[in-house]
Formats: sequence, structure tokens, C-alpha cells
Amino acid sequence: MLEIISWNVNGLRDPKRRARVKRWCLVQKPDIIVFQETLLRKCSDSIVRQIWGPNLVEWIALALIGRSGGVLVLWNPNKIQMVDHIVGTFSVNICFKNCIDNFQRLFSGVYGPCSVVERRRVWKELQIMNVIWSLPWCICGDFNEVRFMAERKGCSRITRGMQDFGNFIDSNNLIDIQIQGAKYTWISSSSIHVKSKIDRFLISEGWDDHFPSIAVKAIARPMSDHKTIMLSCSINDWGPPPWSFEGMWLFDNSLLDLMSSWWGSFVVEGPPGNQLAKKFQLLKAKLRLWNREVFGNINRKFEWTLEQIKLLDQLLDEGTITNVQLVSRNHLKLQFENIADMQEMHLKTKSRVQWQLDGDRNTKFYHRIAKSRRRKNTYARFFIDGSWVEDKSIIKSRIMEHFHNKFKLYDKTNFSLDNLGLNSIFEDNNRLIERNIEEDEFLYALKSLGQDKAQARMVCKSMLLLNAGFS
Repeated sequence: MLEIISWNVNGLRDPKRRARVKRWCLVQKPDIIVFQETLLRKCSDSIVRQIWGPNLVEWIALALIGRSGGVLVLWNPNKIQMVDHIVGTFSVNICFKNCIDNFQRLFSGVYGPCSVVERRRVWKELQIMNVIWSLPWCICGDFNEVRFMAERKGCSRITRGMQDFGNFIDSNNLIDIQIQGAKYTWISSSSIHVKSKIDRFLISEGWDDHFPSIAVKAIARPMSDHKTIMLSCSINDWGPPPWSFEGMWLFDNSLLDLMSSWWGSFVVEGPPGNQLAKKFQLLKAKLRLWNREVFGNINRKFEWTLEQIKLLDQLLDEGTITNVQLVSRNHLKLQFENIADMQEMHLKTKSRVQWQLDGDRNTKFYHRIAKSRRRKNTYARFFIDGSWVEDKSIIKSRIMEHFHNKFKLYDKTNFSLDNLGLNSIFEDNNRLIERNIEEDEFLYALKSLGQDKAQARMVCKSMLLLNAGFS
């Protein structure tokens, strides 16, 4: 877990202001915090202690330029260690290393000047830092520029500065993470109608690949006209994910026969609709057990298969391989292709990419799309009873309460559709709807849906019903 806070604090010269910021820091407890526009000509351990508090801290500072600017980066050395650093004209760039897993990455705290020409120097400076280290990269700060017209209220045209900013992000393959809970990050103190999104986090593909879950959200700002934003690299525990049928399971030729036998062994009483629902629940439990004990983890299978092929290749090079081992090597190569196809289908299903069904293999691309969808669908907080709530236990209980009340039957009255005067269909149409579907007709409709994504789940379930003779 890693939490980074970025905040244009609008000055840290006043000791009283530093004391207020310290109380705020002690509540937030970030691993790294980046202050922009500190307006400090010189920083010292004494000033840092007034901001961070009594806990252990290390820091790097960039002094103000003229009458504005200044960047101060503070971090917890118990969580991360500095390997190297470069203080530029507009940015503080630090190579950090995790204390737990020794993961090295580049971190840059930026304050962009108001001039478009000066900001071009910022983009060049940051590109140089990226070339020097070539590490997973995270940039945060007040860039004093927007990417799109929607990020500045009342903006009606794309400026040259916006184009430069967009080109910098695209040329460095950076990911602009959406900020949860804030459309704009800066609101003018002179007019509430002047607002822009000029504070943000940008991350590289390497940073995104290392952390399983990344989110950026706006948090409370006790002072300043800029919102405080926090990047959180952690796993949000919302409980187990919804169960779904994996299309890659169909690569196991014995699965459909197993499912058919399981389905026929289930004995359930009650109305047909309840029987079907209960049988699917029992089938899901069987599939979970089969996936864990028989099918196994495909990533581990993939690694084990490659390792076995490597060992047999060494025997082949040495000329000591036997005929049995040669057959085993060929079998392992076929198994590798099968597992690779499984992984491809699994990632395609998670990413839900519509435009590529059977094209080039691009595992990183599918991983990135899946992560992007997960970030987009993540809710950091809910508006409950007039206030924003982030406590997951409260959110879970209120969601359950909402649907419980929604579907609660308050009386035992039996509803009837008789005597409502509803329109009815003709007898010929009724017979057409209720007739038995021919197997060839059914299979043709299934095959036309495609072989991957959610259709594979319906294919498997439908084939099961056909094989079991369910009607």
C-alpha cells in the first residue's frame, strides 16, 4: 500500500499556517506528500518538522522562482528510501526504492509556470529525467495547464499550451488517472465561476503494471484555492468478486461431459423456475471446486510448462535426451500453446475489447484495458444521508439495506393478473413461442454469437441444458 498526496498549498512561510498543515498531515498520514507553491526561498529541518510533525521524515526542496513557485517533497523513510535525486528548475525528481520489495521507480513533483513558453521548458526537463532513469514513473503537481476544453470552465478553443501538454503525455506513454470526487481542482478566490483542472497525477505503464489497484481522489482542503488530491496504490476490499463462467474452461474437453453428469445428478424440488435457479447454484459450487482442484492456476501452469521445456531443451542440446523425454517435450509444447490460448481468452474477456476478436496477441494491452475499466468502475465513496461516506462497512450495509427494502413484501397479498384486460397474442403465435427449439437451430444461433467474451458462458449453459434434456 502506498499513498501520495499532492497539494498546491499557496504558501508555507507563515509559522501558524505550517502548524495548521502539520495537524492536517498527522490526520492524513501519507507516505509521500508534495507541496507546490511553497513560496519558500530556503527550507530547513526546522521548517520540515513544523510541517510533518514528530515522526521520522526525509525531504527535498526546490526554492521559489521570483515571487512564485517552490516545491517541497516529504516522505516516510520507514516505507520508502531515496536512491538518487535531481532538483531541476521546475521539478524535484527522486528515484525511490520500496523498503519491502525493493521496487525502484522515478517520482517527480512539479510546479508549472503560468507562461506557455516557460511550460515548454517543463516538458523538456521532465523528458530528460525520464531518459536518465528509464524507470516506472509517477508525476504529480500543479501543471497550470489543462488537457481538454472540458477541464476549464467556459473554455471554447484548444490553445497551444493544451496541445503541448497533450503531446508531452502521449509521447511519454503516460496515463492520466481520473480524479474521483472532483471535476475541477482549482477555483479562483475572486470568482467561483473561474475554475480548472490543473492538478493531477500522471503514471507510466510500468507503474501501472506494478500496482494491482491505483486510484486518485480529492480529499478535504482546509485552506488554499487548490483541491488536495491523493493517489492510492492499494487493494480495496469490497469482498469476493461476482462469480462468472470462464470461457477458457472450454479448452478442457472433458468439462461439458462433467457438467452434464453433475446437472443430471442434482435432485431439486419446487416450481420449475426455482429448480433451474437452484441447479445453477449447485453447478456453480461444483465448478468452483473443479477449477481449484483440477483445472488449477493457469499462470502457474504456464511457468511450470516453460521450466520443463527448458530442462528438456538442455538435455536435447547435450544429446542425452531419451525417446520418452522427447515425446514429453513435444507434448509440453502443445500444452504451452493451449495454456497461452487460455490466457489470451481470459484477458480478452476481462478487458471486453470489442474491436479485436482474433488478432495479434497483446497481453499488456489487455491488462491495461482491464485495469482502466476497474478504475472507471471503482467507487471510492457514496453520498448517504446528506454526506459523503468512505467507510466500506457502512457502504456495504446501506446497499444491502436499500435492496432489502426495495424488494421486501410488506403484506402477504397474492397478486393476480386476471380481469386486467391485457392484450393477448393469437393462437398461432402462441404455438410458435411454445414449440420445442430444434438442436440445429439452437446451435446455429449460438455459433453466430462468437467464441469469446460473455457468449461462451451462455454456450456452455445452453449446451448443458440440451445434453441434460431439460425443458
